[in-house]
Amino acid sequence: MKTTIVQPNVQPDNLVDLNPALLISGGKLVLQPFRYNNPVEQKFKNEKEFTELLLSGSKILFGDQTLLLDATRSPLSCYLLLDFSETGDFKFYILHISHSKQNFWELFERITLLFTLLSQGDYSDVMLEIVEAVIGDDKGLKKELETLAGDMELDEYLFTAKPYILLFTDQEKPELIQIAATYSSNWGKYVKPILLKKYEDDGKLYCLSSPLLEELEFNDKPERPEKQVTGKKTKSTESDHLESASDTIKTVYKKMKSDVLDEDGSIEFNAKQYYISMRKNKNLAFFHIRKNLISLVVLNPEEETKKHIKHHEVKTLTEKVQKFWNGASCTVVIENGDHIEEVIALLKKIIQ
Repeated sequence: MKTTIVQPNVQPDNLVDLNPALLISGGKLVLQPFRYNNPVEQKFKNEKEFTELLLSGSKILFGDQTLLLDATRSPLSCYLLLDFSETGDFKFYILHISHSKQNFWELFERITLLFTLLSQGDYSDVMLEIVEAVIGDDKGLKKELETLAGDMELDEYLFTAKPYILLFTDQEKPELIQIAATYSSNWGKYVKPILLKKYEDDGKLYCLSSPLLEELEFNDKPERPEKQVTGKKTKSTESDHLESASDTIKTVYKKMKSDVLDEDGSIEFNAKQYYISMRKNKNLAFFHIRKNLISLVVLNPEEETKKHIKHHEVKTLTEKVQKFWNGASCTVVIENGDHIEEVIALLKKIIQ
């Protein structure tokens, strides 16, 4: 359904200001003065059109001193924006594109995975690997990065601060307001929605970004997770994760941890914001503790896991999620202490 925008000479209170709009020519954005007559909103045909228009116009939308990298084939499943426009105040964004046809809860899951990655102590190393893999042997990207960054090393530039997530949508998502209020420390603070709409006027197509990147409010410069400020930020603890868990779940977790440590005292249980990881030189399993269950991600192939787990549900993880966890993996759902020995035996096998 087309929406007609009221002509400017009417001057109603809710008039949409299209003066910052950009001309769409040949499927790309072009800077051109816009004198509108009777603009009509046009829906993007599909996700491909929406994404390609945004990517092709990145220099116009974000500025000449920015570099957009395609990291959609990495565990991030999104784009990265490096902004060198302000000397001495470099910015790094994760750019996520969501078409109106995408289910909001799929979007919620994908961005939650991003927060999980960013909460890891070694996230900067993972991010650096992703950026270097994206640039690879692309001489054009390398040359552009060298021109923009100058003498600054890539790792020095990328990780001066935890990045904000720019969420581009072609339709307002009411759920974002509730989610931002509920999860104020991550969604509310780090996710910045930007609405991109298309209009037709006098046979020409225009695109309007609202707000513009320079109009976004970044209240403070977020610190990297490992640079937490005493008195302002506190690390997550094991007690934090167990606080809302039932007595049964607390007992089950403590039993698993105790038996694993009896097997190998060098095993570490590291509490992060979204999980507790079990590691020995590298992460081997992730405990997501809820009130009445433990969702245990194990770095072990699903087929092999099912040979050991007969009395607990084993969930399949998508290929992208497995890449996020850095290896073949699946999830074991633990709701009580029955047959917990088979889970403990699996963990002991994994640490070996």
